[in-house]
Amino acid sequence: MAKKTLFFILISSLFPTWAISQCKLKDPFLISSDSITACPEGEYHLVFHDEFDGNTLDLSKWKTSTSSPPPFDRTLWQNCTRELQYYTDSNFVFQNGILQIIAKAEPIIYQGIIEGDDTITCNNGEEILFLPGEEFSEEFDFTSGRIEAVDSFFASPKENFIMEIRCRVPKGVGLWPAFWTWHIDEIDVFEYFGTKPGCETGSSTHFQSAYIKSPGGSDNTCTVTYNPPSVGDLTEDFHVYSVEVTEWYKKWFFDGTKIVTAPRFYTLPGPIPISNDCGVLLPSNQVYAEDSLFVNLEEGRYFRPIANLAIHPACTPEDITGLPAKFEIDYIRVYKRTREDDEQNLCYYELEGQETLCYGEKYDFVLNSNVKDIEIKWTTSSNLSVDNTNEGNPVTVSVISSEGENGWIQAEVLGVGEFCPDSVFTINVETYVPFSGIINFDNSNQQTLYSVNFVPENYSHVVLNNTTIESWEYVGGSGYVSYTPGSNEFHVYTPTNGFFQFRAYGIAEGCGEVSRLFTFICYGRGEAYTVSPNPATSEIKISVLAPEQTISYVNEGGSSETLIISPLIKGIKIFDVNSGTLINQNDYSTFLHETTINVGNLNPGNYMLEIFRKDGLKETYSFIKI
Repeated sequence: MAKKTLFFILISSLFPTWAISQCKLKDPFLISSDSITACPEGEYHLVFHDEFDGNTLDLSKWKTSTSSPPPFDRTLWQNCTRELQYYTDSNFVFQNGILQIIAKAEPIIYQGIIEGDDTITCNNGEEILFLPGEEFSEEFDFTSGRIEAVDSFFASPKENFIMEIRCRVPKGVGLWPAFWTWHIDEIDVFEYFGTKPGCETGSSTHFQSAYIKSPGGSDNTCTVTYNPPSVGDLTEDFHVYSVEVTEWYKKWFFDGTKIVTAPRFYTLPGPIPISNDCGVLLPSNQVYAEDSLFVNLEEGRYFRPIANLAIHPACTPEDITGLPAKFEIDYIRVYKRTREDDEQNLCYYELEGQETLCYGEKYDFVLNSNVKDIEIKWTTSSNLSVDNTNEGNPVTVSVISSEGENGWIQAEVLGVGEFCPDSVFTINVETYVPFSGIINFDNSNQQTLYSVNFVPENYSHVVLNNTTIESWEYVGGSGYVSYTPGSNEFHVYTPTNGFFQFRAYGIAEGCGEVSRLFTFICYGRGEAYTVSPNPATSEIKISVLAPEQTISYVNEGGSSETLIISPLIKGIKIFDVNSGTLINQNDYSTFLHETTINVGNLNPGNYMLEIFRKDGLKETYSFIKI
């Protein structure tokens, strides 16, 4: 995914130093719009990590229960969510630098005396009251593990932080691994569901910002569900999940690619709009009271990393599969960064889209922004096309030229008001055209390969530029394809005055697996006409031999198309072979079945006759004048 933006993240190796460079505009509500500074730089530094290289859990970093007294220490979360597992200290295995949190089918009873005086208020408003001194007894069908950082981290208003985990999630119905924070803000770096609602088999990965402050300080939730299409089964390999939290934004990353952005504070009244980027932060040209927007920035925030493997409450014990299951964690890391000044990036834009485009495909490009109601002018290079420009953002871009040129997509931001300047953002792209190439014929002639090809001979030798053919599939007409799998060449046989349609499958540079529907129509060079006498003395007669025919076929889009193959004569040209001079030209007002041309005034020699057909094709014959 390409990113052209005022905000970017660079990731290095083993202990990555997250470096951020921002061109910042000072608070537009407090000072003038002319106060634009250079780009101060700052780095994220590693402040906490566990690579899990030992044989036991490092209790100086982690605890396996909450800070609450029994029974809250082991069942605090389950009492609200009705989860099916009980967390123990023994469901951890260390192997080859990997922490395995194990979920087991293991009935257990947790019982004791209630300590403390507390009432749990769940997210749904339900209150659960525990009275100190009373006995409690909780039965569970499963055991699992949970780790929580011993110490809370504090991030001041000028400090940003990143939490990151590299892990592999388990496969099974009802399994619910998660990496998240708990304190003032709950932030789900990720939750992976091995179920859908109702405990149906399925999977999704969910990112959540549980607390987004709107005017007056009320809480709202931004939740995004993400299924990486290019990755496939997330249980098959390790992946890196991370979240960056600044004073203004929370940004989620999957394997280093940004997935979603959520603003931490809203200035809009009413319900918060939730979208792929969870709404916008600031409408243009509107000023809000300082206490409704900025007061919360002075509080700072505490957070504690938590990783656990739960059993989903939507399931029954009989639903659960895949046990014993392993939530495998390679590392957990926390980074912090201190801003070098008090400037805020309130005019934020980010143009996103792919840098590699394939002919025949469509791609979405979006300009992310925290500025509301912006006007965007989209332009592209001539080999690209922008669809649905009236919708504004995002837009769909297609490669419309088969010439294989590179190109660009540009978003020009207009009309954003006095605080945020107009800006232009560009992504340069590489374009690839699968199955581009040429067709060679026995007489050394050649022509460009298209989806629909009119060929003069029965056998067409196709040479591809950037694609190898792997297989083909018959679609219509008559004919066949001969090829060697993995080669960039193949031969097509098409009967004279007939057509052959097939789909070719291959591997194309920059595009991967591709297919293309081809139609070959053979009009038969030299078989459509008689030209006599040859040699000629005073005149030559051209007569049509081949019949006119209609060919119907289905195009790449699935629509029916009709072609009329007609050798009727539309016009002729005669050239001197030696000099290349045009000697004679006739354009007829009607299409002819035959015509006679006077050549008595030509000097003896060799001549070339071009016959222009009704269907737009051209055939060439030679004759001798004596």
